[in-house]
Amino acid sequence: MTKPKDVRTLVDLTKTTQALLVHYQSSLAPSKEAVSGSETSATEIADPLELIKSSTTLLKSHTTTLSLLLITPPLTPSAIIAKIGDVSSGPLSGMVTAASYVPREGQRGDIGNIMRTEVKAQVRRLLGSWGDVLVMILKMAEKKQAAQANGAATTKENGPTESEKQEVLSATGVVWEACDVLLKLCADGVVGLVVKKVQELRAVLLDAIEELKDVKKLKMIGMLYQALIKRRLKTYPASSTLEPTANANGTGPSPSKKLDDLMSILKTIPETVDDIAGAFYDLDEDEAKQTLEKCCAETKSAIELVRQSWTGEDDEFTGWSTKWVSAIEAA
Repeated sequence: MTKPKDVRTLVDLTKTTQALLVHYQSSLAPSKEAVSGSETSATEIADPLELIKSSTTLLKSHTTTLSLLLITPPLTPSAIIAKIGDVSSGPLSGMVTAASYVPREGQRGDIGNIMRTEVKAQVRRLLGSWGDVLVMILKMAEKKQAAQANGAATTKENGPTESEKQEVLSATGVVWEACDVLLKLCADGVVGLVVKKVQELRAVLLDAIEELKDVKKLKMIGMLYQALIKRRLKTYPASSTLEPTANANGTGPSPSKKLDDLMSILKTIPETVDDIAGAFYDLDEDEAKQTLEKCCAETKSAIELVRQSWTGEDDEFTGWSTKWVSAIEAA
């Protein structure tokens, strides 16, 4: 027979864990401010994505066990309490720590701002879905608590209703789906994410250029995106995450910093092209010309940033980009 004290403990623990989830989600919320020195991590995490991967896999397993405990009568508070404790102290803590990790200079594990932002968003989503599981636990525990208070504790314990079972299974399925998305993100890595994002940016850029077919320079910018994807983004060294944040020879930014800067420029260019289109529609020729020059300057800065390979050597893209710059200046 389920003890009232155990049920009360389960209710209290579930509420405490819900408050913890709210705190975690708040800590991972997007911030418009740049990362300050106080936000960097004292403890090094050499491979944040690997920690997130293992934490997510473990959370998925624990959630499966929890769902079975919830739908299989009788309700066993002690087992559920133990499982919630395992989740809070293990995978939840691990993935939030890894998602929040910003290395200090000289530390390893810099996944870059682009990946860090995406990881935070997906971990927040997973925390939200796991919060729905806690809602079900609390609902069923409070139902049991009310039944005991009404003197039903001595009668045969009824299991969950079919509706409750479906709610538990549905909430579990949402957690699984969120886990799978996060696991795929870790498997694809930084390269997979940035290639996907730049392909999306290129599609937006080409749509904007379609309205300005007569501007030869803009067509060339579309070609540049494709070249950057093939020769720079797909060749980004995933192992750089495992290297200290300070550049080895101390003469320039790390690959991670270069990638963040490149992505920032590539995100800005389609917006500038939209401004060019707006100037043409307004029949403001001077504004259109100035904005086009600004756009060309942005593309040149993107090229200059990664003119050499990630290891600092001239390669095929180096020669191609030099010819490209000459061609766009002559267009």
